[in-house]
Amino acid sequence: KYSRTTIYKNVILGRMTEGHSHPFQESLERAHVSQNPRSRIGWGLMMALVVGALGVSFGLQSSILLVLVIGLVAICAWRAPYLPFYAMLVTAPMLGWLVSLSTGTIQLGERAFAGSIDVSVADLIVFIALAALGLRLLFAWQRQPERQWKPWLPLLLPYGILVLVHLLTVFSPAEPDPFLVIKYSLRPVLFAYLASVVLPVNFLESTKRLKIAFILLMATGVAVALDGFLSLFVGGGGLYRAHPLPWFGFYPIGDNHNVLAEWLLFTAPVTLALSTLLASERMKRYVYYVAAFMIAITLLTFARSAWIVFIVEILFLGATIWRPWVLRSAKQILIGLIGFSPLAVYMAFFSSQEGVQSSTDARAMLAGIAWELF
Repeated sequence: KYSRTTIYKNVILGRMTEGHSHPFQESLERAHVSQNPRSRIGWGLMMALVVGALGVSFGLQSSILLVLVIGLVAICAWRAPYLPFYAMLVTAPMLGWLVSLSTGTIQLGERAFAGSIDVSVADLIVFIALAALGLRLLFAWQRQPERQWKPWLPLLLPYGILVLVHLLTVFSPAEPDPFLVIKYSLRPVLFAYLASVVLPVNFLESTKRLKIAFILLMATGVAVALDGFLSLFVGGGGLYRAHPLPWFGFYPIGDNHNVLAEWLLFTAPVTLALSTLLASERMKRYVYYVAAFMIAITLLTFARSAWIVFIVEILFLGATIWRPWVLRSAKQILIGLIGFSPLAVYMAFFSSQEGVQSSTDARAMLAGIAWELF
C-alpha cells in the first residue's frame, strides 16, 4: 500500500506514536522493520549458515574459484545488490548451461558427487544472490538506519514442514544414504524455496522493480518462443513440434520440448501481469500479442503436461478476473474453440503414437513404484 521508503521516513520522523492508530502501522508490520542490531545480526548469521549448507550440497571446495565467487558476492552485496537477482531471472531457464566443479579429494564430495558436480550457471547465480542478501543482513550501513530490516519469509512454516518430511525419509525401509537425503532436502527442496520465494519477495519491494523483473522474464520468454518457432522450420524436417535448438553448439535451456513449454507456461502469465502495470493502451496491446505468441508456441510443443496446465490456467482465469469478459463474449469464445479444434485433433493423433504411449507407460510405472514405497 505504501512504499517501504515512505514507511521508514514516517518512522524516523516520529509520526507514529505509541497508542495512536496510524495508516502506516499495517504496512510497517508487513515490512518487518527491525531497529534491533542483534536481530539483524541473527538473521545475517542464519542466512550465512544456510548459504554455507547449500554450498556443501553444491559440492563447493576451498579453491581459487571459491575465493573469486566470495569476492564477487561481497562486491554485489555492497555496490550492486540487485545485479545477481536480475541475472538470476535472465538465466533461470538456462538449465542446459552447466559448469563442472571438482570436489577434490573431500570424502563427502566423492560420496555425493563422485568427485565432481555439474551445476547450472543459473543455480550459481542464485547462490550469489542469496549470499549477497545474507551479507547485507549481517553488515547494514549505519549511515542508513532504514536498511535495518529483517527478511520476509512467507510460507516458512508449511515449507519447513515439507523440508522436514524429506529429512524424515532417512528412516525409509528403502534404507537410503543419510547424507544423500540431507543433500536432497537442501537442494533442490530448500534451495527452491529460497530462490523462488525468499529472494523475489525481499528484492521486489516496489512497483518499479517488479516491472523490471517482469520485463526481463518476458524477454527470456520471447527468446525461448522464437527459438521454438524457428525449430518448426529448421532442424526438424518441417512442421512437427516446437523444440529447443542449439545455440552456438549447445542447448542453453536443454534439448527437450518439455523444458521449452515449461518456461513459456510461466512467462506468458507474467507477460499478462506486466500489462496491468502499463499505462499506455498501445503498449498493452503489444504485450497481449507477445503473450499470445508464447501460448501458441507452447501448444505447438504438443507436450501433454503443457496442454493440461494451459487448460487449467484458462479455466482459472475465465472463472476469476476474465469472468466479466467471458459472460459477454460467448460468440467470440465459440469461434475461438472452432478455430482451435484442428490443433486439438492433431494433439489427440500425436498422443496416440507408439513413442508417446511408451512415455506414458514409463511415467505410470514410476508412479506405481513411488506409491508402493510410500
